[in-house]
Amino acid sequence: MDILDFTLESITGRYGDLEAEILSVFPIDRVLTPDEVRGAHDTLPQAIAADGWPTLGELRGRVIFSLLDSDAHREDYLDGADNLEGRLMFVDSDSADDPFAAFFKINDAQTDAAAVAELVIAGFVVTSNVDSAEDSDADNADKLAASLASGANFLSSDYPAPVSDRDYWFDMTDGEPARCNPIRAPKDCTAADIEALP
Repeated sequence: MDILDFTLESITGRYGDLEAEILSVFPIDRVLTPDEVRGAHDTLPQAIAADGWPTLGELRGRVIFSLLDSDAHREDYLDGADNLEGRLMFVDSDSADDPFAAFFKINDAQTDAAAVAELVIAGFVVTSNVDSAEDSDADNADKLAASLASGANFLSSDYPAPVSDRDYWFDMTDGEPARCNPIRAPKDCTAADIEALP
């Protein structure tokens, strides 16, 4: 499906309103949609296995939206489109066999490190929390190290910068704000290849 063929008519109600709000800010050619990734394949996992994702260079200047809910919101959003046909956003997945599987939210990459690495190797996008305000500095440091080693693609933190009453903060010393994925990146990849900020 050509990205410019996208229409809001495929979904109504509050999710249609949400998509319309997104498109009031970002024109469709700036959004990577599930249809674009799926291409001529029946499901997103088939497309990811066969063709992969567009390269980072091809996606410069574009955005991706994902509804990271695995309950009622996801089910309602998928209604009538279990492979996300005609939808603007990706959704959280439970299994690599889901026809909509592309994004996974795994909140504990320390406990589920093997599962995260397996999904990343297969080409899926994994997002994970690397720490928690309720945990100790030592526990957060351990979870961060495990999350970084697992290859999770998008990492979120309660401590993105140093704070006065904690020693721990999310310090990704091998690349900020981005780094080469330890599981999938080419061996000659450098952090500057991904995001070279002034």
